[in-house]
Amino acid sequence: MKLSTLVLTEEESQAGLVEQLINYSLYMSVQGHFWHWQTKSYACHVALGEFYESVTDTADSIAEQYMGCGQTFTGKMNYEILPFSEEVVITKLDEFKKIVLAVETKLMKDENSKFHGVGDTVIDMIKVIDKLKYLLTLK
Repeated sequence: MKLSTLVLTEEESQAGLVEQLINYSLYMSVQGHFWHWQTKSYACHVALGEFYESVTDTADSIAEQYMGCGQTFTGKMNYEILPFSEEVVITKLDEFKKIVLAVETKLMKDENSKFHGVGDTVIDMIKVIDKLKYLLTLK
């Protein structure tokens, strides 16, 4: 079978998005933890600590809902850990939020999807990202 002839159902497509979100969330949790250790600002250290803990908890909730929908998580990570700088953190947060919003939009528009409830939890991830972005603006 040619890969080009492979057609994903809507449910398979949504499952793939949720799995990608879980993977990227775990990466951002680890990345946030490294930044937490690297920053020289106490306020930033605390904010990044709250961030990686919240992202881990929210990713765990999403993964549990995903498994509750009959899915098996097969984590695939291949991300580079980047050194701390405010510019890098903001860039990665913007990237993360873009991914989260894409998943939220896809899941929330289909009220009959078995993954619809995951969309509600994804909104919590957006709040976590926005909170850290805000805290990084404070000096």
